[in-house]
Amino acid sequence: MAGNPTTEQIDERILGLLGLEDEYELSYEEYVRHLKEAMVASRMSKSKFSSEEAELITNEWKRVKSQPPGEYGRKIKTQRN
Repeated sequence: MAGNPTTEQIDERILGLLGLEDEYELSYEEYVRHLKEAMVASRMSKSKFSSEEAELITNEWKRVKSQPPGEYGRKIKTQRN
């Protein structure tokens, strides 16, 4: 794995919805997993997410999934805007 993690500016609303209140260092795969879990939860009938929040999570998942394959396996350090 590469040395230093890539620092990503993640929307504070997304971090809050995922329960990642502090700065975290995690892999792209872990971040995608957090987003997928939130997307599934947002589609449940008694979801705690609003439609706007569900759309925000889905759009972030699409953005991250569109990363080049070489990005996977690298660490990212989430950082609030």
